[in-house]
Amino acid sequence: MSVPDSVPGSVPVLSPPGVVLRAAALYVPETEVTSADLGQRLGLSAAEIVRRTGVRTRRWAPPQHATSTLGTRAAQALFKETGVDPAGVDRILVSTTSPDMAFPATACLIQQALGISSEGGAMDVFASCTGFLAALSMARAAILTGEARRILVISADVKSRFLDLDDPATAILFGDGAGAALIEADPHGTLSGGRVGPVTLRTDGSRWHYVHMPAGGSRLPLSADTLAAGQHTLKMDGIPLFRMAVSRFSEIIRATLERDGLGVNDIACFVFHQANLRILEAVAGRLGIPEGRVCTTLERYGNTSSASLPITLATALSEGRIGDGDNVLLATFGGGLTWGACRLRWQGTGAGHPPHR
Repeated sequence: MSVPDSVPGSVPVLSPPGVVLRAAALYVPETEVTSADLGQRLGLSAAEIVRRTGVRTRRWAPPQHATSTLGTRAAQALFKETGVDPAGVDRILVSTTSPDMAFPATACLIQQALGISSEGGAMDVFASCTGFLAALSMARAAILTGEARRILVISADVKSRFLDLDDPATAILFGDGAGAALIEADPHGTLSGGRVGPVTLRTDGSRWHYVHMPAGGSRLPLSADTLAAGQHTLKMDGIPLFRMAVSRFSEIIRATLERDGLGVNDIACFVFHQANLRILEAVAGRLGIPEGRVCTTLERYGNTSSASLPITLATALSEGRIGDGDNVLLATFGGGLTWGACRLRWQGTGAGHPPHR
């Protein structure tokens, strides 16, 4: 959206708006599943699960709640926090890999639940754990080109429905949850929030098999045979995935800092995809990130897929870890393989929302 700026007697000049992530909020289900609970089934102690993953508890959605339920509740928390009328939203982008159904898009179901006008677009973004940054990139581009002024970005997943509870590689990692953020045009630089810089996205499709769900698509439709073989559950090759995650995480963070002329010490808060605590520790060690600069929610909520970025951002804001003038770096890595990063420059008071229990 271009806004004319002029001085008396001059020809108006069109200048592009800034793009601001105004606020973030989260919603997690009430049902808490502890590592001790899962360990009894898998023959692992709670201490061993925490050592492997960093996860002590995670939330799993009850049977009557779908991904759209979680996404809607995160958005409602966001509107309550900001006082924004949902009617003012121009577009809804929902990142998920566990949609309510194959189609329509989960975004359409959330649009109906929130009562947002049909004049705005609503669509799903399917980019695994990089989905929030992919949606943020799309929102930023739409605002810069004048297609929209206010976009609701939601990341939500109910991964518990797609886990093999006898597979310790995946059953102990994942939790359900949703995060939401308002992305707005800020042509005069007056809104508080995080000014959104360029979003860098990367993909390596040759390694898609490191983390995937084999059945349920057109390549291998769900059937009695695929169900019997457990091919409708998430599969993960943990060792090469770990190595790639640490390497690509580190590379994309370095590239983003170099592009922006910053060093690690210039970032007040690192908000990473909550994949596994060992990955986060390895990345922090490799880059020399000062202790306490990496915000984590993994211990409480587990790996919540693409929702982990907005969940962790909302948590950092609610805990007062982000203030006026701070640089915040978002970075993620996930299936595809996909990864990405983006820097936010915070202005004004943080506007997060505490977790809903």
